[in-house]
Amino acid sequence: MARNRPRKRPPLGEPPRYASRVYVALRREDVGLFRFLLEAEDNLAYMTIVDKWAAVAAVVYSPHQERAVRDYLDRMRGTVPLRIINFPARKDERPDRPERTTNGEKPQ
Repeated sequence: MARNRPRKRPPLGEPPRYASRVYVALRREDVGLFRFLLEAEDNLAYMTIVDKWAAVAAVVYSPHQERAVRDYLDRMRGTVPLRIINFPARKDERPDRPERTTNGEKPQ
């Protein structure tokens, strides 16, 4: 009997250089639930608390998963009351970032 060969995966392209983030305001009592549900979403993003008194969290994700994060946050509004403080502009609306070098000098 012939063995099945593993399929070749398509090339993923170059990984992103920067992570994207969105800030979310929650009720203080909902922070734990929001973190739990976010972690259960199969490594979509992670969160860190920016202001513990105002319950503001930064949700950090890979730029190529922006649509999935937007959809997830829209679904979460039914479970956990949240307010998106800012969402970055989409790629076609975003101004170009200047390139950085490792020694802090501007590129030429």
